Amino acid sequence: MVVQIPLFMMHKQLKSLVKPAVDRAISELLMPVVDRSIKIALTTCESIIKKVTVLGCLLLPTLDRMMVLNGRPTVTIARLLSGLFP
Repeated sequence: MVVQIPLFMMHKQLKSLVKPAVDRAISELLMPVVDRSIKIALTTCESIIKKVTVLGCLLLPTLDRMMVLNGRPTVTIARLLSGLFP
């Protein structure tokens, strides 16, 4: 749906000035929100990985403990979340 604003119809050059200004204002507002969301997601992931690593070391057999300690916490996360314990 295209809305015709009378002011832009009367002054066609004004539209070419307003559109970039609105785009820039939206970008400036969204960047801090996106940055904060990413920080929250990373902090949450880090916390989950730490908890799963500790839990995995306590609950899983020796081979899987070595996988967790050697940097494969995603395998443990997948197993714990799916309910598949070896």
